[in-house]
Amino acid sequence: MGAVQVDSKYRVTIPKEARENIKPGDVLFVEEMNGVLHYAKAENPFDGLARHAIQEYRAGWTRSLAVIAQEEGIVLDGEEDGAAGEGRADGVGHSAPVRRTAHTAG
Repeated sequence: MGAVQVDSKYRVTIPKEARENIKPGDVLFVEEMNGVLHYAKAENPFDGLARHAIQEYRAGWTRSLAVIAQEEGIVLDGEEDGAAGEGRADGVGHSAPVRRTAHTAG
């Protein structure tokens, strides 16, 4: 990596080799440790959560609302007339509103 010079407004130009994953407008966190400046690209936390959720879904670690409702004895609105199970076979894609019904533990 090359050397950079600080201008009169304390700005530096990031060397081209270090700009591979940086674009204008990105936010960088800067931390000084023992005289060394460390830069890290900031990330929207929702982007990280979305990536994690997609990984879990693709790995088969998620369950749909319809499956959870069935396990808990909850009737989803629109299922009273036997409409349960619509959508994909694995229950994904069911977006009906939830209505809790009384049930006893057994």
